[in-house]
Amino acid sequence: MKKKLLSTAILISALVMSAVAGTQFNKAKAETLGPPTFLSTKSASPDILFISSPQNTTYHSHSILVNFTVTVPNAINEVGYSVDNGSIQRITNLVKVSEESVPYGTILLPPYIMVTYMGTFVLNGLSEGNHSVTIYQGYFYTGKWQRYEIALWTTAEFSIDTGPPILKILEIGTNTSSQQVPLNFTINEPASWMAYSLDQQTNITISGNTTLSGLSNGGHNVTVYALDETGNMGASETTYFSVEIPEVPEPFPTTIVVASVASVAVVSIGLRVYFKKRKR
Repeated sequence: MKKKLLSTAILISALVMSAVAGTQFNKAKAETLGPPTFLSTKSASPDILFISSPQNTTYHSHSILVNFTVTVPNAINEVGYSVDNGSIQRITNLVKVSEESVPYGTILLPPYIMVTYMGTFVLNGLSEGNHSVTIYQGYFYTGKWQRYEIALWTTAEFSIDTGPPILKILEIGTNTSSQQVPLNFTINEPASWMAYSLDQQTNITISGNTTLSGLSNGGHNVTVYALDETGNMGASETTYFSVEIPEVPEPFPTTIVVASVASVAVVSIGLRVYFKKRKR
């Protein structure tokens, strides 16, 4: 009987302590804790923790929608996130998607419930450049502990680019004496399409530096255009130059001269024969 009462007392005491701990935990919902302590050296597999947005790409916006799902034991559903490895923010608006009873694998322990949650939030005010968002699941201690013990995590990397590409034509020179002029330029980011316009005519698609050919004498101008991977169009300054190809004098008519010399020789021989006949 004494053992039964003792067991009951211990159980009640545990429930009371759990309730108190839960109350303290709820009061700390708005706290930002960190840095995290990782209980595992491996990130979570996609079937347990998966970020569907953002993907590993470039976005044309300073606000990014984050969507993820996480599957955890019903008693351990604490989830948070951090941006660019910063402080961890607690996520409280999780939506239950499904749950499944999973056996422990032993007759001594009852099955437990695995619950899948979906979370959504928006990252605002992101700067230009590369970023990352990490979703964490684990044991989030508050009060005097003030730390996160992370069991699962996964990271998505992305970049923000809202500006057009910057192009610069390298020096062509004011004057050139050739019908072929190299067109070399620089661009500050990868491009999905590039082209140039010579003398404000139709754009000619190119894959990089090229050569302007068949240029006529006189003034010319060229502009380079590029479209980056997020759809921003950029253009270089228009560069002006001129082509002055010196006139080449016509070659001396050597064929005609040779023919004339041969004719003189034939006439000379004819005259000699004529005079010899007269002397006879």
